[in-house]
Amino acid sequence: MRALLAVAGLAGCVSTAVSDGPLSPGLWEISNRPGTASLDGRVLNELPLPPQRPERVCLSAAQAADPASFLAGTSGAECKTSKAALAGGKVRIEASCANPDGGRDGTMLLTGRYGGQSYKIDFATTAYGDNGTMRFSGKLAGRRIGDCPAA
Repeated sequence: MRALLAVAGLAGCVSTAVSDGPLSPGLWEISNRPGTASLDGRVLNELPLPPQRPERVCLSAAQAADPASFLAGTSGAECKTSKAALAGGKVRIEASCANPDGGRDGTMLLTGRYGGQSYKIDFATTAYGDNGTMRFSGKLAGRRIGDCPAA
């Protein structure tokens, strides 16, 4: 179950935007709204995830120049973008994510809208483990709130 939750939690660190234009470097506030979770098709009503609070992230110029990698980025999980299409304010990213317990890799699909000052994205993850196949979905949103603080 630990491996399944690790992949399900991947999307909590991913983001994307809502108006046309590239992502703008600066300080972003990102929120994660968990959706549904299931294990082998059975809905899980209580998934043991920590409380979701908005997170502030400083987006560098290099990250803004490569939005697919930034959007598919995770904290502590090894995900690699396999397909990315970002054009006209729309995003679709497919990624494969390594199972930390050595099982089969999981997948993540991100779809939504992005722009210079905000983004909204739907995510869907699938994790394969000894306990079965877990699917987890939700929504992410981000908005640029200013410049990054001085170091």
